[in-house]
Amino acid sequence: MSTTTAPNAIDTVFAELKERGETALIPFMTMGDPDLDTSVALVEAAQRAGAHMIELGVPYSDPLADGPVIQRASERALKNRITMQDCMGVASEARRRGVTMPFILFTYYNPALQLGLPKFFGLLKEHGFSGVIIPDLPLEEDAEARAIAEECGVHLIPLVAPTSQARVEKIAANARGFVYCVSSLGVTGVRSAFHEGIETFFKHGSPSIIRTDLRRLRHFFARTCGAICRAMRRRDCRQRHRPKSRRGAS
Repeated sequence: MSTTTAPNAIDTVFAELKERGETALIPFMTMGDPDLDTSVALVEAAQRAGAHMIELGVPYSDPLADGPVIQRASERALKNRITMQDCMGVASEARRRGVTMPFILFTYYNPALQLGLPKFFGLLKEHGFSGVIIPDLPLEEDAEARAIAEECGVHLIPLVAPTSQARVEKIAANARGFVYCVSSLGVTGVRSAFHEGIETFFKHGSPSIIRTDLRRLRHFFARTCGAICRAMRRRDCRQRHRPKSRRGAS
């Protein structure tokens, strides 16, 4: 594989948003729920509604921290025998239909390992993905995947949580694209408030991330726009970012 020199679309979008003083909206969707055609249509709708990037979730039978909503979505998709390649195909078809925002694949490590990491990242590049999130691949074991990802021009996006503590600086030092900050403990699920220690986490964890000149994105799964506004700390988000999707980041 030859090292790519083209700018990553994630970096380009964040630079444009920073120049305009805007916040990124990145919804999440489980691919293949209820079917692949609907998934493509939803990706198109997300861009029309104002999404800046989108996470395309690969359905998985044994998720790490997904709550009942995403678990049920994965179960429905798996009944349709949706594969990793099917999910990547949604991205290609959405591109063909005119979707221009960056795609980020959300998957667990085993499906990628089963494909083989060179093939997996090669397919991500082929289907136009700019990033990938693998929540069960820890920093201490990601060297091989990170090296191949960089060769393919795909950002391997890390997660940090309130429990990461001393590991935040090491995680941020190796990060690309952005740092995915988990705003709650336990599994994902609709809630009206966030983990009570989240502001302390951001206050003490942010300097390590800021030194890398990376963006911090908060993962949330909230019931009300007010909860999202508090997380975003943006007075105008009620008009500009209505919580139509299941998972987002700001």
